Amino acid sequence: MTWRDLTRARRWGLLMLVSAGSSIIFYIPSLRRVFPDQMMDALGLNNEQVGILMAAYGITSMICYVPSGILADKVRMRTLSWVGYIATAVLLYVYALLPSFGVLMVLMIGLGVTTILIWWGTRLKLVRLLFDESEYPSRIGWSYLFFALGGLLVGNVIATLLLNHTGTDTAGHQAFLRYLLLSVATIILVMGVLAFLFIPRFDNEFDPNAKRLSLSEFVAALKNPAVVWASLTMLFSYFAYTSITYTTQWLQIGAIGVGAVMIANIGNVRSYGMGVFSGPIAGAITKRVGSTSKVVMGGFALAVVGLLTFVLLPWNTSMAVPFIVLTLALGFVCTGVFYVTTGQLTEARVPTQTFGAAAGIVSLVGFLPDTFRDIWFGRMIDQANLADGGNTGDAFRTIWWIVIAACVLGAFCAFMMLRVCARTGLPHRVEDDVDGRAVGDAFGVPHSPLDRQHVAALLVARED
Repeated sequence: MTWRDLTRARRWGLLMLVSAGSSIIFYIPSLRRVFPDQMMDALGLNNEQVGILMAAYGITSMICYVPSGILADKVRMRTLSWVGYIATAVLLYVYALLPSFGVLMVLMIGLGVTTILIWWGTRLKLVRLLFDESEYPSRIGWSYLFFALGGLLVGNVIATLLLNHTGTDTAGHQAFLRYLLLSVATIILVMGVLAFLFIPRFDNEFDPNAKRLSLSEFVAALKNPAVVWASLTMLFSYFAYTSITYTTQWLQIGAIGVGAVMIANIGNVRSYGMGVFSGPIAGAITKRVGSTSKVVMGGFALAVVGLLTFVLLPWNTSMAVPFIVLTLALGFVCTGVFYVTTGQLTEARVPTQTFGAAAGIVSLVGFLPDTFRDIWFGRMIDQANLADGGNTGDAFRTIWWIVIAACVLGAFCAFMMLRVCARTGLPHRVEDDVDGRAVGDAFGVPHSPLDRQHVAALLVARED
């Protein structure tokens, strides 16, 4: 069976299923980004312990990244999709019991396996299988729109309703987290059933001539200075992009005092809503400027200005609204920088024969912050709480200085990429990036929060 054998309604229905599902399935593993205080109180954890849970998921994801691509080339999309959905739902039902820290560690590792190793490889490949190749650029754009809507449904509708109907004490936070987990698990379970019933067995799922990456290609890629600087630029851009999520906790400290429901809406709009616009706008700017690295440098400069505003302006309740606006603006800038960073490999004309290896290196290096960021920042916040009785202002001020340093280093790496391009004597052509296939998404349509998996997929898709 091919896409021509499917009705239009079925193809679009499956597009919505896999796209919305790809934000909902990752919502709970990233819960700290929106509901850190509720999560800690309900589970009886501190910031560092939550950071350890996030790191457990991040490390598992890193380990599962490469084999997930191999699995996607060996197993039917239908099987990976429904098994990934249902296995994730089962783990979330166990999570809803609000178990001990040890059990939570096992659950986070398990979620890394079900969401990354099993499920992750299905989304972009399934979108390609559902439509003619010439339709892919526009359909992947619709896919990211459904992605954002799925995240907003869970975050701004379900979570907000639960916040409004549960208390603010520990019992209320436990009720909130339990019902949120049960709601998300049930939605994912239903998606698993729909995937089992409606995703067909496509005739062209497996490419018998698919090329596997070799060790020599990785060595050749590592010797390319463009790959080194692109990897470091990705690392700092991803570090800044994900560190901005700590504005959720910062805005709630007593000096600023933004309420829980407002914080939830800010977190979800920052994570999902901003991406709907930042990706296309950053793409349009990149196309006009003609250089990914120049746009990345400009984005980092704007981020530094915004973060300095956080550090230097007085922290009081009268500044709550300006800080909320700045938080959303900073989320917009950092999201745009993160997604256009994926175009640096084509900017430097990395050879096709080593592009896949280069993409893998950029992904592995770029997403390393997931293995240490939350433990590091969580420990800082906990130590500040112990030192000053709960006023964590000093910890966040230090965090913002760290992120400023990351932005400066990221801008330096982007500048070095420009020098590499100048030395090669190969001027960058934006049309090479926006070539009508998946890499074009890196400039025109990728606007999801999540993050690591989708950017890696865009990079790898470039060699297809």
